[in-house]
Amino acid sequence: MKVLLILINIFVNIFQPINSVNAESVAYAQILQAGCYLYKTPTDNTNYSNTFFMLENSYFVQLLSDYNDEFYKAKYIDTIGYVKKSQVQCVQGVPKTPFLNTVSFRVYNNTSRSMYDKPFANSNNPTLKVYLPLYCEDLIYYGKIYGESVIEERTNIWYYCKYTVTNECGYVYSDSCDKMDSIVINTEKLPYISSPQWENVSSSNPSLIAVDSNPFKITTALICIPFVIFAILFMKFALSKRQNKKEIDTFNPFE
Repeated sequence: MKVLLILINIFVNIFQPINSVNAESVAYAQILQAGCYLYKTPTDNTNYSNTFFMLENSYFVQLLSDYNDEFYKAKYIDTIGYVKKSQVQCVQGVPKTPFLNTVSFRVYNNTSRSMYDKPFANSNNPTLKVYLPLYCEDLIYYGKIYGESVIEERTNIWYYCKYTVTNECGYVYSDSCDKMDSIVINTEKLPYISSPQWENVSSSNPSLIAVDSNPFKITTALICIPFVIFAILFMKFALSKRQNKKEIDTFNPFE
């Protein structure tokens, strides 16, 4: 029995809930001003070729690393880039709603049905990523950026967004878009701190199982598996035999 308990203990230490061994270190910073870009490279160049889009004021970016004296490497929703330290403020804790990821809109005219890899349609050699269905509403807004005025003397604003049917991200000309949800200010307040403070956050799905990657423990587990199976079968056999003996001992043929 003691041997079986030892083997079970080894299994418990090797196979355990993923949230106890797969904690993620996270830190966040709040966007303090309009015109804060998510850059493609850590250089102060706001040309379209070096920026994804402008981040919405009052929301947050997840900080991935303290890249250099001027930039943090950061993630917004699922887009990874860089933010200028002077335009964000590190916060303590994890915001409940860090990103503006619930705003959708509609494309109602052919002018805006083409999703490109850059905010241009007729110049700078854009690549068509998706030709959207007319009246498409399966679009999640990330941010806006200035690009080409597809229609002369009209807007030059493009939306960086995700087409949720294919999960493609790209740029859609804003002129023929409507029904956009309201972009509200994020009123969540977290304490400001001077530098990133990475905190461990467990996985949101504790029912998943993670395996300890220690080679010695894995080898030990593989060796122990047959012994555990044998021990369980032996105990079942012994208990069954004991039960049968007890029934024989208590049998009275004269009753």
